[in-house]
Amino acid sequence: MQKTILFGSIAILFLLGAACSSTSNNDVNSKPADNSNTTISTTTATNEQTNQNQTGITLTAEATGNQTVKLNWQVTDELKKQATAYALIQGNDSNPTYPGRYWYERGPAHFDFEWTNLPIGKSHIRACVMVNSICTVYSNDLEVDIK
Repeated sequence: MQKTILFGSIAILFLLGAACSSTSNNDVNSKPADNSNTTISTTTATNEQTNQNQTGITLTAEATGNQTVKLNWQVTDELKKQATAYALIQGNDSNPTYPGRYWYERGPAHFDFEWTNLPIGKSHIRACVMVNSICTVYSNDLEVDIK
């Protein structure tokens, strides 16, 4: 009985293998696409551009020394209408979440901030759109070397 099952299984494998081996890449009906009238344009997006397209808020930072970082953020018009504030979040690990190790809140009309007295060393900073005291959308994560 076991020999019959073994023999039957091997026969099925050979049949399946034979059926698969008849495929070929030299199909008579296939031909390369005609690209003579096609214009190809390549756009390279930075991480910031990609993130803003995905979340609607993009953060940039410049460490200026003396434990200070200048922050700027851009927000889509749709998120500007929803925002009741913006929170800036600092942490040791990437992608800190509100409230983070340190945080600072700005009103909805502000899109920049000079953050002072931050701890020296590498930090991660993000911004988020606040709607009624709830962080709804986060920006890109920035690693900043604070000196």
